[in-house]
Amino acid sequence: MTPNRGGRRSGASGSWEPGAADARRGRWRAAAAAVVAVLIGALASSVGPARPAAAETVAIGLSVGLSGAFADEGRAMAAALELLVESVNATDATNGRTVEAIVLDDANDADRARANAEVLVADPRVVAVVGHLFSSVALATAEIYDRAGVPLLTPSASSPEVTRASPWLFSLNFETGTEGEMIATWLHRIKGVRRLAIVHGNDAYGTSLADAVQRTALRLGMAVPARHVFPDGGFADTVLARDLGAMLDVAVPDALAVMSHAGDGIAVVRALRRHGFDGPVIGPEDFAYDGVIAGLDGATAGLTVATPFLYETASLDTVRFVHRLRHALGQTDGHDPAPAETDDAWPSPWVPFAYDAARLVVDAVAAVGADRGRVRRHLAAIDRPARAVEGLTGRFYFDAFGAAVRPTLFARIADGRFRPEFRQLRRVVAPAALAMIERGRPPAGVVTIGRRPFHEIQVVYAGLDVYRVNDVDIRGQRFDLEGFLWLRWSGDLEPDEITFVNEIFSEENVRDELDRVTTDGVTYALYKVKSRFVANYDLRAFPFDHQALELRLAHRTRHADSLMLVRDAGRLSPNSITAIYPNEWLFEGSDSYGATYTINSSFGRPELAAGSRGPEFSVFATQVRLKRLIAPYIWAVFLPLGAMFCIAFLAFLIDASKFEARISLVTSALISVLVFHLAQMSTLPPVGYLLRIDHYFITAYVVMLALVVAVVASDRLGFSRRFESWFAAALFAAVILANVALTAAAAFGG
Repeated sequence: MTPNRGGRRSGASGSWEPGAADARRGRWRAAAAAVVAVLIGALASSVGPARPAAAETVAIGLSVGLSGAFADEGRAMAAALELLVESVNATDATNGRTVEAIVLDDANDADRARANAEVLVADPRVVAVVGHLFSSVALATAEIYDRAGVPLLTPSASSPEVTRASPWLFSLNFETGTEGEMIATWLHRIKGVRRLAIVHGNDAYGTSLADAVQRTALRLGMAVPARHVFPDGGFADTVLARDLGAMLDVAVPDALAVMSHAGDGIAVVRALRRHGFDGPVIGPEDFAYDGVIAGLDGATAGLTVATPFLYETASLDTVRFVHRLRHALGQTDGHDPAPAETDDAWPSPWVPFAYDAARLVVDAVAAVGADRGRVRRHLAAIDRPARAVEGLTGRFYFDAFGAAVRPTLFARIADGRFRPEFRQLRRVVAPAALAMIERGRPPAGVVTIGRRPFHEIQVVYAGLDVYRVNDVDIRGQRFDLEGFLWLRWSGDLEPDEITFVNEIFSEENVRDELDRVTTDGVTYALYKVKSRFVANYDLRAFPFDHQALELRLAHRTRHADSLMLVRDAGRLSPNSITAIYPNEWLFEGSDSYGATYTINSSFGRPELAAGSRGPEFSVFATQVRLKRLIAPYIWAVFLPLGAMFCIAFLAFLIDASKFEARISLVTSALISVLVFHLAQMSTLPPVGYLLRIDHYFITAYVVMLALVVAVVASDRLGFSRRFESWFAAALFAAVILANVALTAAAAFGG
């Protein structure tokens, strides 16, 4: 006898009463609907967390020239700030606050800058202002920011009068006094200059630079036989030729320091070369942009500039920032490899300085809140090497007046761009190194110049063109590739000591020297390399993942204070790869960059045992960017998984009375999904996180469990065919929506 599943037994008579079973069916139906709702909600929440409906808004002001002679630079800074704001708001980097950018055009004019400053400080949302490129413009606004108590961070102003004008002013550039001292020291030590003539403009910038150069030169025992000041408006070619010629004939200098703004400096250098002076000429950081090269019209030989930043030393974060910036400015489609090495490929150096300035403000707000005074105190506390911050433009901290303390780089013109000189000097500031000097055991490469210790650093250019990836071994966490490596250096060097630090030792590794030649004191060596490397693959997005195969080149024993590896920009071929194995990857491009890595060991030395940073090694790195082809996984994974879904849903087409057949079909599908999942995971290394593909399988497990519950409940409670059809349709729709959401999140980086 088939029991009546729709009634309730009552009393001793054995009769059945309707109503209670209907109530139970109603509760089961509600539970089934809840299962579907929970499934949709849980899977939708896995796509990404919702942001709060309302949040405190803080603003960062930007006042730069969006019009006039430097409009391109100003627009690039505005785009950089927007990129930062977008990133910060997407990642909640300010603890629930929304960050806004307020961008104003000051045309690099003092009057307009003052007007902008009044507008910005009057807005209570503005916690700090970034901008005012010229020292004169920043100085003109100092009183306004000081009176209102609003921090100003200028990317480029270097005149000491700026930061000394107010405790609310900070500069990410070094001061002219520090720059002038380093210029004279570098000329004395590296170029061997004994007689130095100085030419400078008749303004605060040129005068302060010239004073520092002359003061240091005399302290080091150099002669300064002439110091010439250009009168206002005295840069006509005829006047320059006459005055410079007279000065050179009398002074007969070994080198000449031109301490002026770039526009004036171009006229000076051209006049010097036309007069026949072929000795070294050095200029300040204002010269370090590509417009100077174009303006010199070929008269670039022997010119060196001092600068706080060069893209050849840029980090991976800086390279990626340039990618995003060029895309934001409409210069690329967002999918190009490393920027082409042309004059307009890289933005002005002051653009990443502006980004770093805004980043400091964001970090301050996250740490101490949106209070102007607290933000200023947070910035002022970055006041020593141990508290230095790492930005797109390298490590720096602020001196007692708010000017950035950072290394001075010296660059020459080669291949139409400013490139690092083969010898650099850097002040010794690390407490551990200073302690070793006091003990009479200075680190290798430290020299004393005028009683002050400096690191003398050898620069080695490195380049790598990968032409074939032989094996992308995900499970083995390694990869094999072949390519051409080259090095360029001046002076003594054992190039075999420069090696790949993530290379796996194997007798099959190849490094064959194909060429070596020395010209004008510069040695070039070319090698064919074929090696196996260790990799740390990030598989969170598998099989929608992108991977970066990174090769890191460093010297075995020499620290970054002795040897600096820089990328040989202009000679790299980012689209050199011709084949990738296995054939499931698409080459997206490659990035080359500079970096350092630290050995966190005291080596038993007392000066390092007190928590100081260990020695840093300079690294040249190349990342080969790959994208996994998804088409094979559609056929090999998603299609079979979809078939298992469909097979499981066929249980509702079987007659409700055949419980065993129904439950057998669903459980078989569940077991098949489990086995299939384990088979997929066996091809991957064990990791401590969920993969994107795991989300699809988890969806399958939840759906199969819901089907098991539905089949059992239908057997016990006698659900109608109509209700089963409704449940199956709702559950199937939930599956479709969940998988669409997962796929969309994977496709758009969620």
